[in-house]
Amino acid sequence: MDKIFSHTVLKDKVSIVTGAGRGLGKVMALALAGAGSDTVLTARTLEEIERTAKEITDLGRKAFVIKMDITSSDDISKMVEKAVSEFGKIDILV
Repeated sequence: MDKIFSHTVLKDKVSIVTGAGRGLGKVMALALAGAGSDTVLTARTLEEIERTAKEITDLGRKAFVIKMDITSSDDISKMVEKAVSEFGKIDILV
């Protein structure tokens, strides 16, 4: 069980978390980062995801912020392109 909560269980993984500025999205982003994942944070409100990004970088992980509306297919396509450009891959989507 200890490995589940290890800060390296997701080492070298890249996560995308939508709605990462508050609520469950923020909690999931912080949990993934705490487990070792670098994280792409998306939401419609840039200020909220920037605060989450600061918390993630304080954990020693990388965070990349993208303002995005999940109902826009153009926004989603651009986000995926930017995420892959920044980190080279995507392993987890929340």
